[in-house]
Amino acid sequence: MSSHTVPPPDTAQTVEPAAPDRGLSECLAALRRGPWRFIQLRGHDFDTSMINDDDVDLLGSRASVDQLLAGARDWMRRGLCHFRVASRKADKVELTLFSIDGQQRACFDLWIRLPQFDRGQQVLAFENCIGQVLDRDEPVTRLPVALEACVYTQHLVCKRKDLASVSAQHRLTAYVNRCRAAGEQLLSEQLEQVRRSRQVTEEFERFTLLRLADELTLQPRRDSEPSLLTRLWQKSLAAPRRTTQISIMGCDGAGKTTLAERLTEQQPNDLCVFTGKHLYRKSLTYKLAVIFLRPLITRSRERFDEILAPALYLRACFGQRLKAQFSQRRLRPQRRLTLIDRSLADFLYVNRKTDQPSFCRSRWLSRLFGQRIPTIHCHVSNEILVTRKQEMTPTGHAAYDRDMFEQLTRRTPTDYVGFHNDLSLDEALIALRGILTDITSDTRFETDSSSASEPSSTAARQNKEASDADVSTAAA
Repeated sequence: MSSHTVPPPDTAQTVEPAAPDRGLSECLAALRRGPWRFIQLRGHDFDTSMINDDDVDLLGSRASVDQLLAGARDWMRRGLCHFRVASRKADKVELTLFSIDGQQRACFDLWIRLPQFDRGQQVLAFENCIGQVLDRDEPVTRLPVALEACVYTQHLVCKRKDLASVSAQHRLTAYVNRCRAAGEQLLSEQLEQVRRSRQVTEEFERFTLLRLADELTLQPRRDSEPSLLTRLWQKSLAAPRRTTQISIMGCDGAGKTTLAERLTEQQPNDLCVFTGKHLYRKSLTYKLAVIFLRPLITRSRERFDEILAPALYLRACFGQRLKAQFSQRRLRPQRRLTLIDRSLADFLYVNRKTDQPSFCRSRWLSRLFGQRIPTIHCHVSNEILVTRKQEMTPTGHAAYDRDMFEQLTRRTPTDYVGFHNDLSLDEALIALRGILTDITSDTRFETDSSSASEPSSTAARQNKEASDADVSTAAA
């Protein structure tokens, strides 16, 4: 295996952002050199042609997924890209790498368990097929073409793909040629028949499933019907399908408030800003506690905030939901998006002005309460921070960014964006509008430079979400 690059420490100064056309290319090249291990399930060779193309499906372990997410954070801090991590179920994490101007993207579906066999009744895990890969030493490798073609066939059946579509016809043609070149004449002829008839027969579906079961280890899907209490809890955490609120977070001086306000100035009919302090220091709950409780408990504001953190967090969760319902009822005709300049996770983070900030002991509340709306985390280097507003120490600043990244990317469900904000205000606004378009699937936020390419990307993501919904229905 090629040598692995060691990420710089969190306190390192951020380098000058890379050119948009070079940054993503460097990220893709770095993905091929990392310490993680993935199997590419389908598609063309791993190169820059993936930019602004279909999602790339990779199968790996949870440890490899975490390593890749940490790598994406390192690339973001170096000014090569922004990134988005989204996950609705524990089986899959979606990773999107954005160019530094927000106008180009490379999308990856990181599967931990692939439930696309026998119409969703059987699953495949990385450890059950690593023995069949072509090159075990490569960070991103592939299965033999015959097995890959069988996996793709099961994928088409499980997700009810339209075999008449351009992409399906193109991939089937590629597998026909590759299987023929590999000496898999029978499989090649059967795939050609599928391509021409534009349907997978039950006989060929069974044939591919039996071949996969013979050479790989498929496991039965053991998902049980969740209880009513579990379903209510999951619904309370998950954000609605249509995005109406987005949190913008970051340390003091990261530029989150400036970005939110300037975006609102540019599109007042589409965006509005809600100050997160109204859920915290400006709330009546906090003011009454300061007046009546603080003199009895402690004179230190930091210690008082730590004691009051659980109550403030629950109050913020309720306030955020109340704000969402109010906005939907009053502003629905305008379909305005609310930018909240604070994340719920911030209410559980204490000792910010020290070198040892951390989550309080009530961190477990975040697993039970708080709707997980999309979150944009503005990252900024200390070199830039000192020119804006520095209220955290360099060590505390690094700890805050690291802790929030781990908290928000390793939970399910989640929707987290790591945004490199060492840019000028105009550059940051252009990039952020491109990312908002991706999050909301709404072309109102795209810039002139992206108008030619964004609609197709948005439509592809909408079709993909509809297809995922079909899979859940079929499995049930």
